[in-house]
Amino acid sequence: YLKETISLNKKDIYLLTRIKGIGPKAISLIVEALSNTSHENINPSNYEEILPFKDIKRYQKPLIETFSSDKYNQLKEDRENELEFLDQSGIELISIVDSSYPELLKHIKDAPPLLYLKGNSSLLNQGIGCAVVGSREHTDRGKVITEKTVDFLCQQNYTIVSGLARGIDSIAHHQTLITSSSEYKTG
Repeated sequence: YLKETISLNKKDIYLLTRIKGIGPKAISLIVEALSNTSHENINPSNYEEILPFKDIKRYQKPLIETFSSDKYNQLKEDRENELEFLDQSGIELISIVDSSYPELLKHIKDAPPLLYLKGNSSLLNQGIGCAVVGSREHTDRGKVITEKTVDFLCQQNYTIVSGLARGIDSIAHHQTLITSSSEYKTG
């Protein structure tokens, strides 16, 4: 008899991201712990069983507070509303346990448990990605350097990746769209 191992689904991971005190590292540990159990997901009936695994004990308090109160039902309701909004907006949610999650990204420290995607998901695992990140409060010179750097990277067929924070990150994405649009128009 082989024990059936399963992992969290994207709805479960989305719910975990909404628990104060549970971040990417905790979610990675929980995903790993649940892959070693036969439970379908994390919920009030089984969360205590995963707590003994590895370093998860330090996350007991926020999990216990969430799952032993009305917060859990509210989080579930909020999750369904938010996921419906994302779906209606054409935004795909990709979790770290999905096969479409970028393989290289899985291997960074504290990999984001969720990615929000609008566009061509095949680009996530295609070619070379380059993260363009920087200050939220940037200088005019920083803006120009970012725009020129992104132009160059796009012309070399790099995929620009970022967290969409305001500042340099947003400038990088904006410039990517401008460069990509002009390439389609010209050739």
